[in-house]
This record gives sequence, C-alpha cells and structure tokens, in this order.
Amino acid sequence: MSSSVFLNPEVLDPTYLPKMLPYRENECKEMAKCIEPLFAGRCGRNILVYGNPGIGKTAVVKHIFEELETPTAYINCWKSNTAHRIIIDIGRQVGCKWVHDKNTDDLLKEIVELTKEGVVFCFDEIDKLADYSVLYSILEDVNKKAVISITNEKEYLAKLEPRVKSRLMFDVLEFRPYKFDECYGILKERVKYAFIKNCVSDSALRLIAERAFESEDIRAGLALLKSCGELAESEKIEEKHVRLALKKTAVMDNKGTTLVNNDLALIKLLEELNCEKSMGELFDVYKDRFNESYKTLQRRIRRLAGAGKIITKKTITNRGGKMVLVKLPP
Repeated sequence: MSSSVFLNPEVLDPTYLPKMLPYRENECKEMAKCIEPLFAGRCGRNILVYGNPGIGKTAVVKHIFEELETPTAYINCWKSNTAHRIIIDIGRQVGCKWVHDKNTDDLLKEIVELTKEGVVFCFDEIDKLADYSVLYSILEDVNKKAVISITNEKEYLAKLEPRVKSRLMFDVLEFRPYKFDECYGILKERVKYAFIKNCVSDSALRLIAERAFESEDIRAGLALLKSCGELAESEKIEEKHVRLALKKTAVMDNKGTTLVNNDLALIKLLEELNCEKSMGELFDVYKDRFNESYKTLQRRIRRLAGAGKIITKKTITNRGGKMVLVKLPP
C-alpha cells in the first residue's frame, strides 16, 4: 500500500489474529475448561458459543487452537455445510492423505484412527449446517473429542431438534458486545502495529471507537481505521478523515445519524420488495443475502426507524400475538 502512514495494514484485516485477545480472558478460560479433560485421556465437554458478529468468538477459538498440541479441526459451516465437504475439511486438517479420492465413510474411519488420543472440533456458524448427520457420526465414532459450536443466534439452541440437542449436551457461553472503553482499547492496540508512531489522533480514534461500539462489531472500527489511513496518505489521521471515510461508505440524515454497511442494503431490499413486510417475512429474505442474525436485523430496523429512513408499526396477529410491520416512508 502506497500510503506512508501504514506500518502493517494487515493488522486491520478482520481475519488477522492478534497474539493477545484483551477483554476475552474469561471466555478463553471457559472454553479451555471444556477441552481440559482431553489432556487426562477423557472425553471433553461440548460448548455452544453465541453472540453478535464481530465480537471475538472465532478469534478466541483460533487463539486457543494455536496453543493446543491436540489435533484440531475448524469448520466454517457457511462455506462447508454438507457432510462430505465437512469430512474432507476435517480430514485435511488432522492429516488424512488423498482426501478427495475417498468416500465419506472411508474418510471418517481414517479420521477416527488419526484422532485416537483426542481432537477438538469447531463448527463455526453451525446454524448454517444443512446436514447434521456428520455431527452424529463424529459424536458416535470419535472416541475422545470436544465440540465447540459457534452461532450468532441466541435462539439457535431452542430451534435444534431434540435428538441433536440430547446428543450434543451443550454447555452454553455467551459473548457480550464490547463496551466503549473495550472497543477503544482494542483499536488503540491495533493502531500501534498498523500505523507509524503518533499518526492517529486520540479524538479520531475515539470517534472510530464510537462507531464500533454503536454497531456492536469491532470489525466496523477496523475497516474505518483502514479507510482513514488510505484517505490521510502522509497526514496525521484526524476527525476530518473519519468523517470523510464515513461519508464514502454511508449516508447521513439531517440529524447527523450515520447509516453504514448493510443499513443501506436493507433500505434497497425494502425498495425491491415494494410493500409492507412483517419482521419475520423480511428476515426470510434478509438472511439469504446477509450473513447476519435476526437480532442484528432488529437492531438495524430500530436504528433506521429512529433516523426516519423506514417506518415500523406494531400490530396484533389473527391469533392474538404481536407483530412488527416494516416499510419505507411514502
């Protein structure tokens, strides 16, 4: 990158894994407790991790995996959601040879053989899993294991089929959103390694931290930092660069409310639908386009309604329940 303010811009990438994960020490300890029995030759505990996107769930798991000598397999169920694809991914990570030349059953047998001493599985975005047969196979055939499952949806466990739930027997761990001071602390630490010394003003950093805090997604702050660096070129990053970066990827209403990222895409979706929709109906379309939870959609709806960009109306269903209707202003 040509801008001279950058020292190592990769530090701002959402996939970058820092050596330290501040403010997630307790969550690290809880996950480690579930894995710990493997070190004594016993089966570990299964754990369901849930919370908003961009608050460190995946980073904590990958950080723990880097410290383990026990075999590990990380699967993103958004990318690999069928039994065969998942078994291929697991096989590749635990040391199977010629994974593409074997069927699912043969690969699973080799995985079982290679993980006799213990293995930790992580199924990220498990709510996107299309075929749970692979989980049954792992739970029944792999002797010593711990299964970590990650979801953005708090309601995921309630939606699980009873037979899946009874076999997994999850412990549950919630990741709360970062507080403002925590957002500020995380971004300040990244600034040390991403930029040359003293090139980000504290007022600019606090404004960026506010945006990350409001969106409850630290990745929004990292992306904004990177945009500011690209705009600043050789200048010190000040508030003017933050506001300019926001305008390049956002619109503001007359009250100064900033609408970013998928806020704008949600407005465009409502324009396409061109009619009033319930929250449930809207989410059925929304979830197919965006990798976000129902809770995130609710948060976007509240923010857009507060900015006057959409209209919401509470009503009563035929069965006496409550429902929220959403539409664009006339």
